[in-house]
Amino acid sequence: MNTILWRAWGAVAGLAVPKLVAREMAVLLILAASLLVLRTLRERSLMVWIVGWTAYFISAHALASSVSNSLSLSIGEAEFVVAASLFAAGALIYANSRSLLAPVLVISVVLVAFAVIRSLYWPDSVTLRFALEFSYRILTWGAALRLLRYRRARREIGPWLLAAGLVLLHLDWKPLTAHFLGETAILVDILLGLGMLLVMLDEARLQRRRLATLNELASTVVHAAQSGSVVPKALHQLTALLGAEAAWFRFINGQRLTIFQQIGLSEAFMRDRASVNTNDSIEKIPAETVPLILEKSKFGDQAALFQHERIRQLTMVAVPGRKALVGTLVLADRRRRSYSPDELEFLVTCAQQLGLALENLHLVEEILRSHRQWSNTFESIQDLVLLHDSEFRILKANPALLGRISRSQADVVGQLCGSVLPKQDVGWANCPYCHGEENGFYEGPDPFGGFSVASTSTYLDQGTRQKATIHVVRDITERHAAEEKYRSLFEQVQEGVFVTTPDGKLLDCNDAFVRMLGHGSREALLGRNVDADFYTSPQQRKTFRQELEAHSFVRDFEVTLRRKDGSILTAVESSFAYRDEFGKIERYQGFLLDITEKKQAEDEIRRRNRELTRWSPRGSKSTRFVSRRTTGTDRSPT
Repeated sequence: MNTILWRAWGAVAGLAVPKLVAREMAVLLILAASLLVLRTLRERSLMVWIVGWTAYFISAHALASSVSNSLSLSIGEAEFVVAASLFAAGALIYANSRSLLAPVLVISVVLVAFAVIRSLYWPDSVTLRFALEFSYRILTWGAALRLLRYRRARREIGPWLLAAGLVLLHLDWKPLTAHFLGETAILVDILLGLGMLLVMLDEARLQRRRLATLNELASTVVHAAQSGSVVPKALHQLTALLGAEAAWFRFINGQRLTIFQQIGLSEAFMRDRASVNTNDSIEKIPAETVPLILEKSKFGDQAALFQHERIRQLTMVAVPGRKALVGTLVLADRRRRSYSPDELEFLVTCAQQLGLALENLHLVEEILRSHRQWSNTFESIQDLVLLHDSEFRILKANPALLGRISRSQADVVGQLCGSVLPKQDVGWANCPYCHGEENGFYEGPDPFGGFSVASTSTYLDQGTRQKATIHVVRDITERHAAEEKYRSLFEQVQEGVFVTTPDGKLLDCNDAFVRMLGHGSREALLGRNVDADFYTSPQQRKTFRQELEAHSFVRDFEVTLRRKDGSILTAVESSFAYRDEFGKIERYQGFLLDITEKKQAEDEIRRRNRELTRWSPRGSKSTRFVSRRTTGTDRSPT
C-alpha cells in the first residue's frame, strides 16, 4: 500500500513541476488563442475544444514525465483519449451530428479504462497498443469524415485543416512515429488548433454576412420603387452568401408557379419550366417554416433537363405573405451540400422578408396605379380658357368653355363676362376669375358649380396695344372628392394610428386604435395617458422610450396592452419621434398591428408539437426544430 501511495505521489509531483517543452508551449498558445476567441464567440463546439486542449496539455506533460514513471504514462494516455474524444465531440457538434455524441461518450469511457489498464499491466504489449491506436482513431477519423461531408460544396479551408488535424492526431509510438520528423507532433497540433480557430472565425463571418444580407434586403425594401429591383438583389445576395449556382423566384398565379426573376438559368430551361403547376412533382410548395431539399435522384422525367443545367440539388423555400403564400424561392447547387439549422432558419427569414416586401410593394403599386388613374382622369378634362380685355369683354373662349355655356364663339366674343358666365350662388362682379391680381392663381368655388383653380396672366396685345387678361381654369371638383376619398381610406386602415405627447397623453388616434382597445368612441380615449392606462409593462415602456429617444424611431417593437374589458392585447408597435428645431421631442406618432391571434396560433403549434413529441418518437426531432423555429430560440451552432 505504501509503495502504491509513493508511486502516486511521485507521479503527481512530476506533473506539478513546470518542465514545459516546445510541444507543451504550442498547446498552451493554442489554448490561449481559443480562450480569446471564446470571449467573442460563445459556441458550444469551441467550449468543448477548449476542454479538450486542456486535457491534451495534461497528456503532453504527463507523457513527457513518463520515462521513469509508469503512472504518468497511464495518466498521459488516458488524458490523450479524453482529449481526442472531446475534439471529435466538438467536431460533431459543429457538424450538427449530436445524435452521435452518446456513442462517442460510451466509446470514450471504454477507451480511457482500456488505456489505463494497458499502460499499468501490459505496457509492452504490441497487440494491445495497436488496439488502442486503432480505437481512438475510429473517433477522430469518423469525426473528420462527418465534418467534411457536412461542409462539402463550400469553399472553406477551415474544415479541411480541422479534418486533417483530426486524422493526423496520434500518440507517440516508436513503431509508427520513428520515421516522422522531430517537430511533426507540434505541426500536427498547430494544424489542429488552426483548423478549429478558422472554423469558428468562418462561422462568425457567415453570421455577419447573414445579418448584412437581411439588413441590405430590408434597406432595399425601403428604397425600392418596384418589385423588379428587389427580387434580383435578394437572389444575388443569397447565391453569393450560400454559394448556390442558380436561383429563381416563382410567384403563385392561380394554379401555376411562374418564374418572376432568375439568375443562372439557361434559355432552354426557361422555355421548358418557366411556368409549372402548383402540384409539380419537382418544385413543390414546401411548408412555410421548413425548406424542402430535393436530390437529383428525385428529379424523375425532368432529370435530363436538370442534368443539362448541371443541377444536382434543389432547395425550395415558401415565400409567405400576410394572409397567403406569395410564391417559392429556389436555390440550385451543382454539388450536394448540407445546410445547418442556422442556414435553414436564415433562408426562411429571408423568404418571409421577401414575401412581405413583395406584398408591400404590390400594395404601393396598386395605390400608385389608382393615383395615376385619378390623375389621368383629372388631366383628361379640358381646361376652360377665357380671354377678356380691360373692360371685361370676352375676346375668346375655348371649346371646353363654350360647351359649358352651350354657345358658339360668335355668340360670346365682344360680350361682357357678366352677361355670358353664370353666377349661381357665387357672388362676383365683372369677372368671376379676377381677384385683384394681374398674375397668380386663385382656388375657390366655381360659377359653374364645384371648385376650380384659375391661373391668371395679363398680356399686352401686340396689334391694339391694349391690355388683356387670360384665365386658364381647371375644374378641381373631382380632386376635392379624391382627397376626401383618400382621407377616408386612411381613416379606415386596420392598423391603429395614434399621436401622443412625450409624457404619454393621447392627442389623436384613428378608429382602428379605438377598436383595438375595446372602446366605443375616440373621445373616450383622447387626453388619457397611454403609458399608465393601456400598456401593461412599465419596464417595457421604459425600454421602448429609451430606444425612441436614442434613435428617433422604433420598428416592430412587441408590446402588450390592456383592453377596456381587461383582456390582454399583443401588438407590434412602430413609432417615430418628431422634434422641434432645437432637437426636443414634441410628439410621438406611430401605429399598432394586432398580433394576438398570431401569438395564440404559435402557442397552439407549440402545444401540438409537444403532443406529437410525446406520442411519436420518430417525429420528435423535426417537431423540436419546428418549435425552436416558431419561438426563435434555435441557436444551435452550425
